Amino acid sequence: MDPLRHKIEKISDFGTSEPWVARIMFSIMDLVDHLPFEKYKKDEIKKWVLEISKELNAAYESLIKIEELEVKDNAALYSKHSQYENLYSALWRAYKDRFQKACGGIGYDIGFLFEKDKIFEERSQEFIKDNPEIRDSFRKMLKIDRRIWQNGLSDFRNLYIEHKEIGEEIEKIYYKPDSARKIFENVWQAMEDTLVVFINSKLQDPFTVIEIPEEKRDPACPVRFIVGLKGTIDAK
Repeated sequence: MDPLRHKIEKISDFGTSEPWVARIMFSIMDLVDHLPFEKYKKDEIKKWVLEISKELNAAYESLIKIEELEVKDNAALYSKHSQYENLYSALWRAYKDRFQKACGGIGYDIGFLFEKDKIFEERSQEFIKDNPEIRDSFRKMLKIDRRIWQNGLSDFRNLYIEHKEIGEEIEKIYYKPDSARKIFENVWQAMEDTLVVFINSKLQDPFTVIEIPEEKRDPACPVRFIVGLKGTIDAK
């Protein structure tokens, strides 16, 4: 008998076999537990990782519906467009807001990532100088992401979905199922990469983040990163 009358509810339709679930909701949470921070600080970071996961869940639900609607005969155009807009909006909330706050909790201000190109160049270089434990290759990775997908997603979400300041021809790029899936993967993997870099930089000897080779990951929960001892063969 449960005197408090707790109610058990399913929180998601997606399990740990989905890579984004395993690698964000479980792996990143586990890495955070190894940070040499007080419990309240780790709890704050995990709160934002959970919020990232909620937005990814919403985005993934829309992605699945998009892929179903796109192969369905006579699916309503507005129904499809609504799911695309839900997807991109959820991804941008996860990336621009929740992700930025999780990074701040670890100790890194990444506000420069969302600035115009000139300001990004200046402040990203300052970021590396101020945080010598972070390699310049990380800054270059962010620069590539901005060019390949981030700036486009930002413009589509802000200038088209929210304010209709650009023409409908942009729909030909973003209202496509392959584009939707690719951007979903780009966003969650970029957040994972960045959070792992930041967490690893804060770990104390002899601990480090280790990457599990893809062929050795458990299909039931294919986490990519774990914390281990420095000097391990697979350590990166």
